[in-house]
Amino acid sequence: MGSAAFARELNNLGLFAVTLVLASALLLQLTLGELPCPLCLLQRVGFIAVGFGLLLNIRFGPAPLHYGLVILGALIFAAVKSDAKSVASLAAAGAEVDYAVPAGTNALLIALTSRAWPVVDALIAKGASVTSKDRTGNTPLHLASQFGGLETVKQLIAKGADVNLKSGKSQGGAGRGGGGGGGRGAAVTGEQTPLLLAARGNHLDVMRALVAGGADPKLKAQDGTTLLMAAAASGHVEAVQYAFELSPEVKAVTETKQAVMHSAVSAGIQTTTVAEICKVVQFLAEKGADVEPADTAGRTPLTIARALPGTTVVELLTRLKK
Repeated sequence: MGSAAFARELNNLGLFAVTLVLASALLLQLTLGELPCPLCLLQRVGFIAVGFGLLLNIRFGPAPLHYGLVILGALIFAAVKSDAKSVASLAAAGAEVDYAVPAGTNALLIALTSRAWPVVDALIAKGASVTSKDRTGNTPLHLASQFGGLETVKQLIAKGADVNLKSGKSQGGAGRGGGGGGGRGAAVTGEQTPLLLAARGNHLDVMRALVAGGADPKLKAQDGTTLLMAAAASGHVEAVQYAFELSPEVKAVTETKQAVMHSAVSAGIQTTTVAEICKVVQFLAEKGADVEPADTAGRTPLTIARALPGTTVVELLTRLKK
């Protein structure tokens, strides 16, 4: 068998394998009723890119461009799987590390979303752009700040990432739950800075690194969410205390008239405790925050606090009102 025929057979075999994997995933999805997660969808994008490159080889003959597409698909898949060694090998083989799918997502953004820090390091070392954006306007620095990647944040700042760049605007304004970074089940509004995201995620060390790199604590999100509101939404008093040092705007309100105390009682119980929420409420009250403001829907912090487990926060707010 000649080399051309042998290459064609290998491409056929590879395409068959890719098709089998994708068909199996679709069959399991339909029979078990399990919808794929976003990262699973990105894995499928990687497989499709590989399959398409192989198909081009079969139809038009082997070409560097076709193999480049195969390498790109493998790079996306390796990033999703947190395989730093494969990412480095693929990049060394000529994979375009900054190639993005139509939604704007590239290998670096995928790795950051997966919190695959070794892959992130490998991609940055291979020259991945620190200014790329997904379709919502999030840059690598936004994602690293949101997920608490301190060393990555430092790397990105050193490479010139804009610490004050805001993400894109949300369509329709504030999410359900309004300001303060959103309540339980609420969407985070647009125009977030890396510092706001770090505060909402209770990443105190990242907050400090961003401020040291020139982050402006006075910048607000699209709906008027302040740094103090974002920190209060984390449900952790240390982040709130630091945010207060930077920007003590206890009287600020969002476009839906939500105040910092709304944010404090809206903290997700999955990432904090009732006792910690009480510490945040007590601290803010001592600093002059209004205990019973009403938003445009008529909700007060006491109204929201009734959804929390137990009655501790409700009792604290009731005492502070007197």
